[in-house]
Amino acid sequence: MDDAMIASNTKKTFLGRTVLDSHARICTKWPRGSVSESFHKSVSSDVPTLLISGEMDPITPPSLAEATMRNLTNSRHIIVPGAGHSPENECVDRLISEFLQAESIQELDTVCSSE
Repeated sequence: MDDAMIASNTKKTFLGRTVLDSHARICTKWPRGSVSESFHKSVSSDVPTLLISGEMDPITPPSLAEATMRNLTNSRHIIVPGAGHSPENECVDRLISEFLQAESIQELDTVCSSE
């Protein structure tokens, strides 16, 4: 994020740019390395993949999972109604367990989601 983007996104917020500025100071202390160009490429796969989103997640909203699914040809996206960033409940636990046991997205009982 450049300075103009920070200013635009923090304007009229309660804390302003305080949090981003503190993170930027911390980041200057971390070691840096280079990553290969392939790091930035989308993953494409037909491996069974279960994506779970909280309907109200402000950090990784359901739209990001939907975009990710474009290259995951054997995927299923479950949206947990009213949930935030970490949608944890008995339904989600059961779905994950069923998925891992079946190694498939086909037969999941998603009645507790808004798939």
